[in-house]
Amino acid sequence: MTDGDDTVSVIKHSEASDLAVKAETAIYAIGIGDRKNYDVDEKDLRKLAEQSGGRAFFPQGGEDLSASFAQIQDELRSQYLVAYAPTNAVRDGSYRRIRVEMNNPELKKQKVRYFTGKVITRKNINPHDWNPAIIQRSINSDPRAYRRRLPFGADTYTSAGPVRAPRGTEVRPFRADASPALRKAVESGVAQTKLTRSYDPTYVKIDYPGGDVPIETGVCSDVIVRAFRQAGVDLQKEVHEDMKLAFAVYPQKWGLPGPDSNIDHRRVSNLMKYFERQGKSLPITQNPDDYQPGDVVSWVLGQGGPTHIGLVTNIYSPASERYLIVHNIGGGTQLEDVVFAWPITGHYRYF
Repeated sequence: MTDGDDTVSVIKHSEASDLAVKAETAIYAIGIGDRKNYDVDEKDLRKLAEQSGGRAFFPQGGEDLSASFAQIQDELRSQYLVAYAPTNAVRDGSYRRIRVEMNNPELKKQKVRYFTGKVITRKNINPHDWNPAIIQRSINSDPRAYRRRLPFGADTYTSAGPVRAPRGTEVRPFRADASPALRKAVESGVAQTKLTRSYDPTYVKIDYPGGDVPIETGVCSDVIVRAFRQAGVDLQKEVHEDMKLAFAVYPQKWGLPGPDSNIDHRRVSNLMKYFERQGKSLPITQNPDDYQPGDVVSWVLGQGGPTHIGLVTNIYSPASERYLIVHNIGGGTQLEDVVFAWPITGHYRYF
């Protein structure tokens, strides 16, 4: 947040822009100032932001300022990770300009923001690797677009081996009365961060009971299903059997004539209804202390948006005073501090 009037910088505007590009850091600028006495340097702020793949905002009042922050929040959660193989494999520290164009006539109407270039050095290029360019989407409608990874720090151990907890967090012991099933569910959820690297909602025929799509992929509900299965609860079977008994009370969004064991348990709305029918619902609050390890939380991603679901872990952020959520919202299973990131639609405690 600045008026853009440069008074004390020790480097030039162009150098700052180059450093942002080298660091692959998108800059979002909010230009504010006393316009009666000082101008807001909109030109330089806009240039600095757009060259790095970000945006500049120039609010005229309090409501505009809130809207600017909301737009930035949406865009930071709405990205595609696009990869390309460079034809020039020379690692000479040169600047490679990147241009992204949309072929779809409908999408051409939207503003696309992206890193305009990449500096290639010996550290960031390998002939056998892909080099990423982050492309910002101008709308937030698809959870698969969200791809953010956190830095890692101290080790915690699960059945899949050591999993590193995000830097700045700590692994807290389970409460004294926590059941073995609860512990296994949480440990399994955390372990999935090492195994599930992508998001794929494709309908797939699977075995019953105990069926699953490849562990390398899946959707948000698969995180819950896999964690519960390690705790001895097969949600594929439980949901299917309950839907056979009371199909009419379950959401009728998909026009199906009856239960389908291949997909029913992989739909968030069905899991919510199942947990509700089992008497596992808890009040929805804004108190982080109410969301404990092993709890299941569901959200809606924006007004009229898709539903989402995740599992509360025992990895705690002292800074936010919240437990992290393990979930898959597009880039594979992740550990993130997102319990209040979207409107909560359900809170359940099964174990």
